[in-house]
Amino acid sequence: MVTLGLTFRLFMPILASTVFAAPPVSEKSDIGTKKNHLEELFIWKVSEELKLSTGDEKKFSDTLRSLSAQKQAISQKLEDLTGLFIHAKTDAERKKQFAAYRKALIDYNNLAVDELDQMKGIFGMQKMAHYMEVKIDITNKIKALISSPDKSGKDKKLLPAPKVIEE
Repeated sequence: MVTLGLTFRLFMPILASTVFAAPPVSEKSDIGTKKNHLEELFIWKVSEELKLSTGDEKKFSDTLRSLSAQKQAISQKLEDLTGLFIHAKTDAERKKQFAAYRKALIDYNNLAVDELDQMKGIFGMQKMAHYMEVKIDITNKIKALISSPDKSGKDKKLLPAPKVIEE
């Protein structure tokens, strides 16, 4: 019993320092994990609702993941171009960055049209209508969750207005 207590006292500080010394999970990786989780849930829900065959489910999930990766890459490009545009030193440089941003934005928006075309090829017209209905429903539910008050149903308390001190 004495050795267990001694072992615990010796290794607990080492274990604690190891746990607390680990680098924190970055916010971007946490967002990426949540995004992947939502994507998997979306694939599952669509597959279930549309009663997709194994082959169609595979085509659908591969296509959706590919489009999602393209969206993510273009979104990052837009973010980078915004920074370059903001910090451009000359009007000529700003004009160049603006043109690149505009092109990337068009590419991003064209992905929605590509999604429609590719999904129509996988589902056919009947299931495509149901897919759009399911997608709109899920999107609206996610938006409602994001914009709703916290879980207790109460609005988050705002900080009080700062007091004005006159001298």
